[in-house]
Formats: sequence, C-alpha cells, structure tokens
Amino acid sequence: MPARAKSEGLSGFEGKKQTMKQIRLNVKKRELRFGAETLALPEAPAVRKIRNEGYENLPSFDEHAVRWQSGRRLLALQAYECTMPGVLVPGSVRVTAHGKVMTPGKDFQVNETWGTVARIESGRILPKEQVRVSYSCYVSRIDAVIRTEKGLAVVRGREDIVYPAVPRIPKGSVRLANLYWHGDCSTLTEELVYPVTETEFPADLIPVACRPERIIRKLKEGKPVRILAWGDSVTECSYLPSECRWQNQFLRRLRKKYPRAKIELLTEGWGGHTAFAFLQVPASEPHNFEEKVLRVEPDLIISEFVNDASRPEKEWKNSYPKALKAFRKIGAEWIILTPHYTCPAWIGLPCSRNCDDDPRHFVKYLRTFSEKEKIPLADASRYWGRLYRQGIPYETLYSNGINHPLEYGLSLFAEALMKLF
Repeated sequence: MPARAKSEGLSGFEGKKQTMKQIRLNVKKRELRFGAETLALPEAPAVRKIRNEGYENLPSFDEHAVRWQSGRRLLALQAYECTMPGVLVPGSVRVTAHGKVMTPGKDFQVNETWGTVARIESGRILPKEQVRVSYSCYVSRIDAVIRTEKGLAVVRGREDIVYPAVPRIPKGSVRLANLYWHGDCSTLTEELVYPVTETEFPADLIPVACRPERIIRKLKEGKPVRILAWGDSVTECSYLPSECRWQNQFLRRLRKKYPRAKIELLTEGWGGHTAFAFLQVPASEPHNFEEKVLRVEPDLIISEFVNDASRPEKEWKNSYPKALKAFRKIGAEWIILTPHYTCPAWIGLPCSRNCDDDPRHFVKYLRTFSEKEKIPLADASRYWGRLYRQGIPYETLYSNGINHPLEYGLSLFAEALMKLF
C-alpha cells in the first residue's frame, strides 16, 4: 500500500458548526458566499495528460470479465487491486502499434469507467505486440475553506488521481467547509461543497439495545476471552498492514479499557464472499463454517459482511438465522457489524453528501434481525453516513476507490464496537 494512501487530515476539524444555509455557491461568479462575505473559488485541478505510456502487450477484450479486469489497467489510474473509476477522460485514449495509430472499436476497446484497454482479436494489434497508449485523466483534490483572524481563506490539498486527502489547517483557524474536486469539474455543482456542520460524531448516534454482558463480565474479571473476527475481504484486510485491521484496532482499544483482560483474537476472512457462502462450503474445504468458525470455540464472534449487501434477500434470511442457531448451540455470543458505505453508485446514492440514512435493504434487515433476536449490533454504517457533515467525502477513504476502507475508515468499526463495551 503506498504511503500516500494514508489519511492526512482526519483530525483538526476545529471551530464552530456551520449550516448549509450559511454557505452558498455562486456558479457564475465562481465564488462561495458566507452570509455577507464572499470567497473566490480556487482553480480546479488541471486535467493530466499522459503521453506514449509503454505496454508490453494488450490482452484480448473479454466482455464477461470483471469490469476493472476487462483489459490492461492504465498505469496512472492504478489504485490497490484495480483502477480508480471515473477518472479517465472520455474519448482521450490513443493507442499506437507498429508505428501506426489504432482505431478504437476496431483495433482496441476501452472501458472508460474503469480505465482499461484491450485489443480486439479481429483488429491490427497482435497478441504479443508492444503498444504505446496516450490518454488524459481527471485529477482530484480536497481544499479546506477556513476562517482566520484575517478573514476567509483556502488551504489547498494535495492533488492526486487516486488518493486525495483532507488537508490540515493552521492552528487557530476554523474549518468552514471542504471542497471536493473530482471528475469533470468544468461545470460546478453543489456537490463540490462539503460544509462542516459537525466536528465529531454525536454521542447518541449509535443506539445500543443490548450488550454482550457475559463477555464484558469476563473482561472485567480477567478471564480468558477468545474473539473471532468473521467476514469478507474487509475483515481479511490483506490490502493493509495487520495492525490497521478493524479487529486489531478494536483489540487495542478493548485491552486499554480492560487492562486485566486475557484476550485472544482470531480472524477468518474470505475475500469476495458472503456469510451464505461460508455455510455452503463442504467439510474439509477452506472456509468451511463448521471447521473455521465453530470448531475454534470462540467466546465471541464479530461478523462483517459488506458483500452480503449486494446479494439476494433470501440469502440473508437463510444464512443469518442458521448462524445464530449454530452460535447459540456452542454457547458463543455474537456481535453484528453493519457494513461501511461502498462507492455511491453501488448503493444508489448520487454522491457522498446528504446520506445519513443507509439506503441498503441489507442494513435495514440487520437492524431488524438483531433487535428481534436480541443480538448486540455495532452500527458502524451510521458513522459512514455522517462523514459528509465533517466535510469528508467518504469515498476518499478507500484503498481501491470502491469498497476497501483505509485505516481511518476501519477505525469506525472499532469505534462502533466500543459503544457496546
């Protein structure tokens, strides 16, 4: 993971709360209005032009491949595991092979959303032929709008195609809003402006209907407690150092709160899969539910399955009651984590603003199921839905632009879990 992918400015949201009514964007004049004060907008990041990037070859176009695997990933667009969606300028790709300019749609195919290029088998590009690719891409940046003793000002963030970060602000200044420049900024919209209306999450944001009382007693008494983190790639977390995992962050906080505790942490994560998938794995196969989850005899199981949100409802209603029955049979307690928000397009949001209420039916099911069965629920989704109120576009907290949270995003799981303890 590149060092630049780490969050730079997720602390320091100093100052008084602002409201949307106090901040207005004047598109024609390119300025922000704060009551009677105005502030000229900085220039948007310039489109970056990549010229004659060399590739040993182009794979054949496969219309059935995963979207970000439908061709050669353009280098400047590379995030962890895939390319950054939505940053390739449409119509900008130019491919040259054996000294000739190739024809799009005839010699090569471009996935303009995911920034991949592939050869068309009936075209002029040979299977092992070197090519050069030129293209343009949008650059992202997050700027801070601040108030100082001298008046309004802008602190520019670092420009980056893949990992823009919230900039820190000078000591003594007040952050009024963040400006999120991303994609085609030739036309300004309200989605540019993220007013800071909260500097921290409300204390009562996550309701706690029940707690893992038996586990809490063991922790207080210093008795051994075995915790199993059970989930998908966000739990496996192979894309970050192990200390960044949500379960390791949670463990550190738990040990600090209960210094006498004797805690053993186990992890069973399976990237790209669901709770339902675990239950279907035959005996003696990797990720078999009986062997990898039940037989390790955990005192507490914490589940995280963002992948379940994209699966049919019948799968949840099959797998979650079955898991509960199995956990009760072995005497284990269960905490359910609600998932983080994935990229707005995947969950039906126009952008990462004004998204307090999680639109996913799966999250609503988890809340209803846990309440009915009296299962402790660590409702981390509520944190993700309010990040925009702190001026944070939540999709900038991913390693891959779509669904793998970086360290700060994972810390929200740990924060939600600690509400139960």
